[in-house]
Amino acid sequence: MVSSLSSIINPYASMLNSLTALGGGLGGGVAPLAAAPPAGPNFAAILSGNVEAAQAYAFAVDQNGNVNADKAKQKGFGGERLRGGIVTGYAAEFLAGGRLKPNQMPGAVQNLANLPDGPQKTFLLVASRYKNAGGNYNNGKLKQLLIDKGFKDLANKPGVGQNDVETIGAIGEALGAPNSALTLKDVFQGNDKDAVEDDKKYQRAIDAIQAGDFTSSIENGNPNRAAAADKGGNAANAGNAGNAGNAGGAKAAATPSPAAAPSPLAAGAPGGMMGMILQLLSAIMPLLQAMLGGGGAGAFSNSLATPKAVGGNAGNAGNAGNAGNAGNAGNAGNAGNAGNAAAVVQKAPAAAAGGGGGY
Repeated sequence: MVSSLSSIINPYASMLNSLTALGGGLGGGVAPLAAAPPAGPNFAAILSGNVEAAQAYAFAVDQNGNVNADKAKQKGFGGERLRGGIVTGYAAEFLAGGRLKPNQMPGAVQNLANLPDGPQKTFLLVASRYKNAGGNYNNGKLKQLLIDKGFKDLANKPGVGQNDVETIGAIGEALGAPNSALTLKDVFQGNDKDAVEDDKKYQRAIDAIQAGDFTSSIENGNPNRAAAADKGGNAANAGNAGNAGNAGGAKAAATPSPAAAPSPLAAGAPGGMMGMILQLLSAIMPLLQAMLGGGGAGAFSNSLATPKAVGGNAGNAGNAGNAGNAGNAGNAGNAGNAGNAAAVVQKAPAAAAGGGGGY
């Protein structure tokens, strides 16, 4: 039976080697396979989902910005749900330039959601997150920043330079102006020259908003959900479960094979129909090889620059699971590797704030 399977596998292995070599010679004529860029948070959806909680905030807040938690509970909101409403409602008030009543909140939140994802929306949300966590700006410095950047009309509005809502709203409006001379980096420089009084808390507010997190506590440490971004894209490591099969080859001495064409899953591999064929064959061949106990189709393994194990190969049947490693940033070439003791996981970048970014 093994001989029969080998006679079936070997022609396909030769075909894969030929296709891989052909793909390597196609140069720039075939587009490489590329992963889609990570999408940022859907702020419009988050804000729309917080409208009722924002109304509860408007019902419970006084003119000084103090929220009566007992009044909010009368509307059915508390804890993280209320915090999401406060962050949403406060940002909507910044945009409106003053305190809002509960019946005004839905329209104001919609206006906020309708802003393009950019510096103005990013700033209003970060400012709301920061203020809700007890952070403060030097409003006098923010007013002077408006003057320095040519926005004297906004700087001269009532309350600007004194009150948070009016001052932050004016900064947001300046950031949203066409070809604005004011940038997010002017507001937050991470030193004593800017108007932000708690740099660490402000950075936590930025991290939370960029993660789409409106609800966790950032008063004294990393936001619960945003902190998860620090761990990188480990979800792709699910394929590493197959590495358990490497136990049998742990003591095997490996010698490198000659340089060969890159893995069909590696960066720069051919795309289109050629890429689809190579990916399909790459997925099938390790499974067939595993059925043979690692025998046959040796040319296929060599074409992926696989270390050739000397002894102990019985344990390598588990390598079929290595196909999952294709998801690891930078590790695409690991598909088909025999005898790798551990996969290298690269830290994934944090998601951008819906294209708004700038901090």
